[in-house]
Amino acid sequence: MAKETFYFRHDYNARNDDKILELRSKYGGEGYGVFWMIIESMAENENGGVKAALMGGLSQGYGVAKAWLCTFFNDCVDIGLFYEEEGYYFSKRLLTHKEFRKSLSDNGKKGAEKKWRGYSHPNAKERKGKEIIKGVFFDKEKSAVVLSDGSLQTLGESQRTRLKFEDIKPEEIEKGYIV
Repeated sequence: MAKETFYFRHDYNARNDDKILELRSKYGGEGYGVFWMIIESMAENENGGVKAALMGGLSQGYGVAKAWLCTFFNDCVDIGLFYEEEGYYFSKRLLTHKEFRKSLSDNGKKGAEKKWRGYSHPNAKERKGKEIIKGVFFDKEKSAVVLSDGSLQTLGESQRTRLKFEDIKPEEIEKGYIV
């Protein structure tokens, strides 16, 4: 059975970020790869961090020596890629992303609850075949989408959250739904 996975934003030029360049200057491509494995491990953990006391397991999983990994984490903290708090290492950028994903989920649940309050549709969870509507754009206030037929689609909580994080395009919205 496939494990549930989610994506996270990754800048195309992350390899050229000043902090990443500093890391790469010391650890090369191996360090860059281990950095992203750590980010993935952090993303998988509910609190968004990795426990500092469990370096042995992480080193085994990443295929690097425990001492090397401990030094690597310390260097990541010194460079400003991670920070340590209460026995865990965290990435500020990843925590922001996890907060964004949680707000989308919470807003989606609120929207669904509001939409279906009072009655239940037998196919509510089985909607398929979403079509992307071409020729749509956000209104000036970015509070609605102007659809190709000229009608307005007011943005819901989840859509406004995605817009705040620049994670939505007008063509991804169709009447009553977000694609």
